[in-house]
Order: sequence, then C-alpha cells, then structure tokens
Amino acid sequence: MAETNKDITFKDNSSNNPTSFYWNFGDGTGLDNITQTQVTHKYSLPGLYTIKHKAYNTCGPSDECTQELIVTDPLCTPNWQEGAWGACQPDNTQSRTVTDLNNCGVDTGKPATVQACTYVSETHLTCINDICTRVDGAGSDTCTGEGTPCKKSSSVPAAIMAAGIGLLMMLKK
Repeated sequence: MAETNKDITFKDNSSNNPTSFYWNFGDGTGLDNITQTQVTHKYSLPGLYTIKHKAYNTCGPSDECTQELIVTDPLCTPNWQEGAWGACQPDNTQSRTVTDLNNCGVDTGKPATVQACTYVSETHLTCINDICTRVDGAGSDTCTGEGTPCKKSSSVPAAIMAAGIGLLMMLKK
C-alpha cells in the first residue's frame, strides 16, 4: 500500500545480469530501456494500479512480472467546527451547522447537527394568578386576565412608560 503524491521506490531483483529494464506504472506512465535497477514514481490519484516490469539481458527479455499496488490518500483528520444551536422548531428539533475545517470529505466523528428539544409556542403561555406562565413553569410576559393567553411584554417596563407619558403631559402644559 502507498499514499498519493509520495515517492514509491521500485527495485529490480532479476538474476542473469540484466542490462536494461522496462517499467509500466499502471497509470499511463512508464520507463523503457533504462539501466537503473531502482526507480521512483509518484501517483497523483488514489486507486488500484497494476505495475508491470521486464528485465533485459543479452539473451532478450525476461518474463513480465506484474504486481498490484493500492494507492490511498494520506489520512485526513477532521477538525470539526460546531455552530450554535438554532431555535427550537414546531417539530421539536433544533439544528446547527458543523463544518470540517480540514475538508476531509468524511462524516466520521462528526458531531450531531440536529437534536430534540421542547417547542413552546406563545399560545402555550397562560395567565395564572396574574403571572404569565409557560408550560415549563417559567414566568414571563404580561397577563391580561386569569386563563387568557399572554401578551408579549414591551421592552420598556409599564411603570417607566407611565412616568414617561406623565412627563410628556407636564411638558405640554
């Protein structure tokens, strides 16, 4: 087994005093009539390659030797970046984005992108004892009357709003 874009050494071990060699690397490239007993080659793509080799001496070529070689991409370790969870949706799920900063192209070890949650809509808020109460018991918003749906609170508290209106009336006088 070998990795892409790394030198792979091929060596001739023929007997009978070879004088030249032929190599076919199975990727459309090769060397013919060379005198070196050892050559290097790089594969740019992963895959299964069939390497063919012949040695020549004064009596002619040897039988062709073949060998298969598996070439893989170097191991890539994902570096997961997790986004914040979004709001809980009516189907009781929330989602987030998860991105591999190393672009390995795998999902191995990827954190969850969807999880269960409990959706609470505004219609689930009800006035109980003049407190707007959610299904989960937390108080919020403004009550308009016992057992009625709650209304969203203004971002300005009512007492400050009333004081502000009184101040405006005084300025008009």
